[in-house]
Amino acid sequence: GKACAASAASASLSATAAQEESDDDAAAATARPQETGTALSCVLKVYCTSVRPNFAQPWQMKRQQESTSSGFILRDEQIFPARGIIILTNAHSVAHSVTVRVRKHGSPVKHVAKVLHIGHECDVAVLVAEDPAFYDDLPEPLQLGHTARLQDPVTVVGYPTGGDNLSVTVGVVSRVDVQAYSHSSERFLTLQIDAAINAGNSGGPALKAGRCVGIAFETLDDAENIGYLIPAAVVARFLDDLRSHGEYTRWCSLGFSWQPVESPALRSHLKLGEGRSGVYVGEVYPTGAASGVLREGDVVLRLGGQPIADDGTVPFEPAAEVRGGASCRSQRVSFDALLLRHFVGDSIAAHVLRGGAERQGRLPL
Repeated sequence: GKACAASAASASLSATAAQEESDDDAAAATARPQETGTALSCVLKVYCTSVRPNFAQPWQMKRQQESTSSGFILRDEQIFPARGIIILTNAHSVAHSVTVRVRKHGSPVKHVAKVLHIGHECDVAVLVAEDPAFYDDLPEPLQLGHTARLQDPVTVVGYPTGGDNLSVTVGVVSRVDVQAYSHSSERFLTLQIDAAINAGNSGGPALKAGRCVGIAFETLDDAENIGYLIPAAVVARFLDDLRSHGEYTRWCSLGFSWQPVESPALRSHLKLGEGRSGVYVGEVYPTGAASGVLREGDVVLRLGGQPIADDGTVPFEPAAEVRGGASCRSQRVSFDALLLRHFVGDSIAAHVLRGGAERQGRLPL
């Protein structure tokens, strides 16, 4: 199974992170060493003391635990106008925190920080330093890049187990997929890489051409050279939510369960015919946004203008996810990825087949 990757003193949790676009390809080939050095200086070591609730005995808490992970600084004056500098890390790294401290690269001093916003679903958290001395002599903060493509080279930076100093590993994006995040079991876009990711790497950036293209957050147990990154597109959507609403409003959902319609007998029963494809609507959740709009037995043919294949996948165009650009049509991911651009309360254009007749409309999220 998958495991989150903060490094604990008494037990090892497992967790890790990555993303980008074509303009950065040339920059990656000609990136100067000092640019990489500046990027490395933005990476912090995060020390967390946490006390988790005891659900079996809710009148008491579990024993105190200490863990270490990684994080990095980012400039954002909308989210934290007082200083304009925020720290990104994984939500599982600071979940149930009592105290959080951060240490800058090359410094022996640990600065007190606090959790400003936390998104458990997408496993991203925003920290801010409470110690004014932290903001002295900071390097130029990292910038987010674009969604990475297959075989893009990435450099993972962090503070994994095995030592106290900064660690740098190099690899490539070996898979792009929609998978369940182990911290929340929610399904989001994920990048698989072959760079070494270990306990303590969680929250550290994956870099390409000096920009953050993802955040390390997971590893796969009983497997070699398989680590996972939260893509920059997911991180950017989390930050956009904070800027637009002033708080984390969570991720939107379609509000129904579905199954593929690859069986010829099922396609015939649903009157799909040639040239049509989609997914079968199983249960429409009574409290979901789709309640009263979709019905059990409907077939969702298109969402947001994208045709859905019978196996529930859509073409993945990584460059278009964030900034627009060249496509990568050989890749397909679950149609859940179409929700990446939307917020709770939005609606998405939908084409639905009901009783053999095609209908068009807007599906609330």
